[in-house]
Amino acid sequence: EGVAGIYSVATLKAHRRTGVASTLMARAISDAQASGAEIICLECATGSDAMRLYAAMGFEPAHESVLWIGRG
Repeated sequence: EGVAGIYSVATLKAHRRTGVASTLMARAISDAQASGAEIICLECATGSDAMRLYAAMGFEPAHESVLWIGRG
């Protein structure tokens, strides 16, 4: 309770930097807050365009993890 997560936000390359992701994020944040969320979590790759967008929207890094991938 009180926590919401935003996952898998993506914009097709041809439509980036047009405000689509910002608009979707603003709506998701608004909906989460309206449902009582006090904390909103998301994740992204360090240094990505998404990270810059989220920082501009007021999100702050809280944890950093390493992704391990096996070859098989």
